[in-house]
Amino acid sequence: MKKSILALLLAVLMVASLLPAAAMADEGNVAKIGDKEYATLAEAVAAVPDNTPTTITLLRNVTDGAGIIVEPNKNITFDFDGFAYYFVSTVGSSGTETNCFQLQKGSNITMRDGTIIANCSSAKIVFQNYSNLILENMQVDATVGNNNLQYVVSCNCGTTKITGNTNIKARSGWYALDVYYWPSNGYGDGVSVTIDENMTGTVTGMISYGADKTADGQANYADKAKLNIENGIFDGSFTTYDLNENVKPASINVSGGAFSAAVPVAYLDESLKYQVKNGSTYTYYETFDKALAAAENGAVIENVVQGLGAENFTLTIDPANGGTKTVLSLPKDSNYTLPTVSKSGYAFLGWSDGVNTYPAGTVITLTSNVTYTAIWVRHPDTPYVPEPEEPEEPEVP
Repeated sequence: MKKSILALLLAVLMVASLLPAAAMADEGNVAKIGDKEYATLAEAVAAVPDNTPTTITLLRNVTDGAGIIVEPNKNITFDFDGFAYYFVSTVGSSGTETNCFQLQKGSNITMRDGTIIANCSSAKIVFQNYSNLILENMQVDATVGNNNLQYVVSCNCGTTKITGNTNIKARSGWYALDVYYWPSNGYGDGVSVTIDENMTGTVTGMISYGADKTADGQANYADKAKLNIENGIFDGSFTTYDLNENVKPASINVSGGAFSAAVPVAYLDESLKYQVKNGSTYTYYETFDKALAAAENGAVIENVVQGLGAENFTLTIDPANGGTKTVLSLPKDSNYTLPTVSKSGYAFLGWSDGVNTYPAGTVITLTSNVTYTAIWVRHPDTPYVPEPEEPEEPEVP
């Protein structure tokens, strides 16, 4: 009996030795720096020395997380290691203790590979950011539970980069991303936010932009607040506040991405000339050929240079071979190459517009609404197979 118990203990020890450190961590500890573990994430943050690159690794899901303040001069990478951190309390400056994270000016912070859930009624902002911040492969959800969250990522100073499979989700009617410049309170360096070319996630919620007015109240500091969007999916619209667009427009530059609402032309990168609307999704391209390649059946392509709402015509391509008609709305004077099609047992004679017939490969110029229908003739050595007829409706007795 004793030998059996001893053998069992040895087996348990052998299995335990094969487990990763995170799986063997004390259930009470939530984070570690190197080999040292901490009972709370706040304790781990407090242990980080100034100006020293430090990685804090989450050890497990945390369902009772407290608000976190990162003070100036910290250089921290938060490696969530696939785990989730649920906020149940908030922090902040006196009188504004409504932040899940308060990231102070002068720090460099990276958060990667994890989930952040704000689930407390006192929360209004998930990230109150004044630092240099990178969000990489992060899931940030402000829609869970009973909260009053108005902003998910609010940036007032420093540089912020959002990249990878990062998904940011705001409550309905509120802001997923906020960029605002304050010249006071030591934030005179400005604020810059970039959603970079490697962003593959979705930002759900409005994107707000603003800047304080100058002392005379006649202009604003829009050149101090920059928002660059290079990629990603955006389910929401742009909004600006406290901004005189006639004096100095918002410093917003969109060079890529897919949007649920049309992007104001003033925000589009000057290289983008065409807008494509596929269903309810808007995308933008440098050339008509790229726009046409991205267009799905039923798409509307508009010329940004001519102005959205300029004259468009409907082009219909009917293969008449049992395939689906292609219908596109294209700018006036667009060039379109008639495609090559096939039909079993038939020879293709060309595309007819009702007046003339054109061979495949012909480049037509769109000057009116027009339908091109494929014309077919049966091969002489192909047995005739009649087209199926619609069955007649039976007579009513």
